[in-house]
Amino acid sequence: MTTERSDVSELWFVVPGDITSAFDDLRSYQDFRDRVVENDRVRSRYFAVASDGEWRELVALRSDANVIEVDPARLRALATSAVHQIFRDTAAVSRASAGTHFAHPGGAHTEYFIRASQVFARAQHALFAAAVVIATCPRGGPATWWADTAGILPLLYAVRELRQRLEQSTDEISIDSFGGWDGISGLRTNPGLDVVFISSTTSGGLARELIRDRRSDAARTLNVFVISQTSLKADSGSVLFDLTDRDELPVRSIRNTAVAPFLTFRPGAGGRCDFCERGSGVIELEGDAFFPRTSEMELRVLKLTDRPREAGATSRRFRGEEYFEDLAGSGAIQPAALGKTYDTELSIRHLVDSNHLASLERLREIGAQANEGFGATAVLALPDDSSRALAEVVARHTLPEGSRRSGDLWLSPGCAGESPQDLLSTDRVLLCAGVLSSGRMLHVKNRELRRLAGFEWRFVVGALHPESPQARDILGRTLGVQSSASTSRLSVGWQVTREPRILGSDDSWSVELGLLSEAAELCNPVTDLDLLESLGDRRVDIQARHADSMFAGSRGGSIVDVGPMFALWPFDWNSDRRFGTDLKPSQAEIHATVAHLMAESRLGSGDGTSRAPASFRLHGFALHPAVFDRFNDPMIQASILRGARAGELDFRSSAIASRAMVSLLEHVLRHARDPGGDAAYEFLLSATAGVSHRTVGLRLSDGTLRGLLGRLERDGETSKWPPLMLAMLRLLQQRLT
Repeated sequence: MTTERSDVSELWFVVPGDITSAFDDLRSYQDFRDRVVENDRVRSRYFAVASDGEWRELVALRSDANVIEVDPARLRALATSAVHQIFRDTAAVSRASAGTHFAHPGGAHTEYFIRASQVFARAQHALFAAAVVIATCPRGGPATWWADTAGILPLLYAVRELRQRLEQSTDEISIDSFGGWDGISGLRTNPGLDVVFISSTTSGGLARELIRDRRSDAARTLNVFVISQTSLKADSGSVLFDLTDRDELPVRSIRNTAVAPFLTFRPGAGGRCDFCERGSGVIELEGDAFFPRTSEMELRVLKLTDRPREAGATSRRFRGEEYFEDLAGSGAIQPAALGKTYDTELSIRHLVDSNHLASLERLREIGAQANEGFGATAVLALPDDSSRALAEVVARHTLPEGSRRSGDLWLSPGCAGESPQDLLSTDRVLLCAGVLSSGRMLHVKNRELRRLAGFEWRFVVGALHPESPQARDILGRTLGVQSSASTSRLSVGWQVTREPRILGSDDSWSVELGLLSEAAELCNPVTDLDLLESLGDRRVDIQARHADSMFAGSRGGSIVDVGPMFALWPFDWNSDRRFGTDLKPSQAEIHATVAHLMAESRLGSGDGTSRAPASFRLHGFALHPAVFDRFNDPMIQASILRGARAGELDFRSSAIASRAMVSLLEHVLRHARDPGGDAAYEFLLSATAGVSHRTVGLRLSDGTLRGLLGRLERDGETSKWPPLMLAMLRLLQQRLT
């Protein structure tokens, strides 16, 4: 909250109008008072987003009465400029490498393309942008809000959420993507109600095409980001953020957030433009995601070295590896509930109740580390079961004999009272959090403690799941942790990077449930009893959320066990003492490991050395089909299919990669009855999801899929499939007609 730059004179804090009480919590922080209230160089101002979309300042909270008054028009301009800054800082404009240029889906040739998905890769950026444009977005429902690319769906979800919260709106708004230029012919809108969002444009061409074909109304067509030499005309719809700097003689500063327009050419006869005539090579952009076509992109192969090594560690020691070494075989990693941010979750309570020795020793160690030189007299838990379990372990090993428990608080014999409010300034408290992702609950409890007497406290975290390596540092700083590692008040047991799903997106199991229901509707209730029974059994397995029912095997039941020498673990689980003779890794444990590898892969170059900036992730690459050859255990293949993000399984635009993927898919489906092909149902499910949903699943051209299924039917392969696969095959064929 502080800066050394002399040109920053004010800090603005913005929240939705229904939670303005958060300002009171913020202002109660001692760190906030030290850094902002007592800092006479930087003023603070507070704004609430109202139901009409206007930002209204809470004047009574100003830190200084002598501030410049900001009229509504100027306020909107400043807020818009802040979104422009997010656009700039997330590197959303990509320039072609030397000697090449881009061919956009609409036909234009330029040296740049706009990656709008980068801007909204983080939920806070999407919510801030939504607060800026909520008043601009058309109202009315029931309606569908369409996006040309799934990359900007977080913005649409954020606008809908704010509108429902601030206006108490009951409009039924569904959100979907139509596939950009490739999906124009399939777009059907409800005139006067549906809204179309165009992620980015340099000419307004896609919006004009939709409006000209009467697939959208001009008043309900919104261009999110525009960089154009001239302002868009009315026949191109409205503009949310015009990023263009049209000053012919610009004097730019480091604070300038506008983007100078770049040259755009329309190819003439033979599809060649001025760039082409100069000998520049062409990189074609994909219509849906606005990324380079897969053949021009880096096809990523997941490797062990995608996980960066710990400093000074051996070649087998990677960041986060102790998480799986300690927890594998414990049964504490379980499938998360449907719709949660992550696919799996860790239960510290399970570790404690099952007396898992390796894990309990680690929890004891972090409690001792936090208490070193501290002398804790009380242990406090966050109000959840995992945190209470961690607090039990920490209290048992740090507090003296005769300690007692009162709710979520463990007290030494000398402590008076029964709650944190009763603690004295001489007390020392260890605050325990079982499992953290964003750290939101820990921040809430931290605020509560700051309001109480001046006793000291330190933080003990069982497992931390930051979305990037930098997130832990950010968490530490915002909690007011000292920077020195030896005196840090934040002790963490296990830390594994996990990437949350984008705002509003479904997990693969929720998608599967929908597809199973659709497949059931295609079944005859008299002649397809076996198909209906298999579909019902699979629905029961999904809803049970059991650690060994996450993936379905093609031969019926759960998928075949992973091999003893699981490539992502530095030990042979089949001979490891922690598993014993009757235990094996659960599907949840394997999926958590694969998800960690994939998350690390998205954060950097894959060689374990070069890392992406903390402000954004790597997007726009597809997984190389060879991934499924390198990791040929059916369970690992299923986990990769389930854990892939939008675009990572899209092979439609690369002839070479597509042929390789079709060949792999055919091999798996032909061996559906063999142990090595036990992921056949998962591949078939992913292909069906790719046809039905534009944000998940394996995506091949419809003609390629039809040809593959035709060959399998002619050879009699499909007749040998079990009922569950036959039911999914019927749905896929129906979607391809």
